[in-house]
Amino acid sequence: MFEVIMPKLGLTMESGVIEKWHKKEGDKIEVGDVLFEVATDKVSLEVESYNSGVLRKILKQNGEEVPVTEIVAYIGDKNEKIPEKIDKDTREMVLEDKTPSQDDILNKINSNVISEDIKVDNKKKIKKERIKISGLAKKIALDNQIDITKINGSGPGGRIIKDDVINMINLNQEAGKDKELSNIE
Repeated sequence: MFEVIMPKLGLTMESGVIEKWHKKEGDKIEVGDVLFEVATDKVSLEVESYNSGVLRKILKQNGEEVPVTEIVAYIGDKNEKIPEKIDKDTREMVLEDKTPSQDDILNKINSNVISEDIKVDNKKKIKKERIKISGLAKKIALDNQIDITKINGSGPGGRIIKDDVINMINLNQEAGKDKELSNIE
């Protein structure tokens, strides 16, 4: 049985509000499926699953404010028993093992939905921008630690596609070779 927790999406985040569940109890879940949307005081983000299985139980409903690292749902096998109560000490050890690193969370945020551009004129404005990227391109970028905010998409509507990511990887490799050659000379 896997725990789905409210992720900590920023250094100051203490809780988030579940805006909308995209899956319901009994749905089959794959790694990377969007489970729910969470709103913080700064931004709304989609939370993806880190595990595959069946969404066995939703503990927190739409509109509920949930502290970070609190369990919001369980994913498991179709007939797997749902835990009744978890000892706080045991849960904290499990969360330490399962909680993604800050780099993982930042990569998910960057590759998932939103980047924030802050512009200062006479007053501060925050512009939220959806990054359009194919699933394959996103996987390749994550696997190769490519910052997708630096890629111009050539697909329909500016969508980032596999070739765009591969071109960026090749450019990075060429830039690395140029640096090595300049160090030799």
